[in-house]
Amino acid sequence: MKSPHRLLLVFALPFLLALAACGPSEEWTENQNIGNTAYQTGDFAAAEASFQAALAIAQEGWVTYPFVAISLDSLALVRTQLAQYPEAELYIRQALSMTEDAVGQSTSEYATRLSNLGNALHRQGRSNEAAQALTRALAIQSEVLGEDHTDAAITLNNLGEAQRGMGQLRDAEQSLNHAVAIAKSKLGEAHPNHGIFLNNLAGVLNDQGRFAESERMFERALQILQAGLNRGHPTIARAMEELAESYGTNGKFDLAETMFAQALDSTEQFYGPHHPRIAEILTKYAVMLRAADRSPEAMSMEARALVITGGTP
Repeated sequence: MKSPHRLLLVFALPFLLALAACGPSEEWTENQNIGNTAYQTGDFAAAEASFQAALAIAQEGWVTYPFVAISLDSLALVRTQLAQYPEAELYIRQALSMTEDAVGQSTSEYATRLSNLGNALHRQGRSNEAAQALTRALAIQSEVLGEDHTDAAITLNNLGEAQRGMGQLRDAEQSLNHAVAIAKSKLGEAHPNHGIFLNNLAGVLNDQGRFAESERMFERALQILQAGLNRGHPTIARAMEELAESYGTNGKFDLAETMFAQALDSTEQFYGPHHPRIAEILTKYAVMLRAADRSPEAMSMEARALVITGGTP
């Protein structure tokens, strides 16, 4: 079970504006800012179009770094939110290579992109590779930025997710607890990153069999995300999905069904009815229905999921 994507807020807007004076053009900055606004509202198609336009402008400039790398980062963000992880990995690797050539490996820029790469690898099930990249990124960030920097919190979150994927639950809990503490202290409890880190920590607790504790944490995380992100954002739907699973595990089938239905509806509206994410939710929904002794309905969900994934119902 994979937890919701964490937000990859790689470069703050003031940094982008400060660079504009020596960048390719004001048009590049404008396209980046338009893309950032669309991304934050969940309009990923518009965001990608703006980021692609910015990338083309940056590639034609006299000074390509860091502007090309920033646009590549932005495109990777979009691909990550669309669950297109191989494509995100390609963008990140291009940006990472540029960064190494321009400023070396012992820099915060390199560490941030290495952390993003670790996240993309984990999302493809390559948790061992991810953990290696993330451990290295965290070491750089701790040295350059300090152990409690918000960038380090993102890497700790990513590392915790990779450790969870490898079954290293105690290590994952420690990494995610640290990420949650930094986000709460530096960003505030209402920040979406705090909600995402909290949701991922709840997943680890759930894997440890601490079901009541994890359920409360899932509920709190969802409240934060619903308040901090636009309605229909895919991160909210993923949090709903995990809370629904938690309710099902605890035998609260009515609550689980309500939450699964909301997650499914939101995900269908965002991705369409035939996206692999729909199949993931349907499969988990079916598990809950079987536990509730509703096998015929579960079979219907499973059949639809198989059609989406190319299987035979």
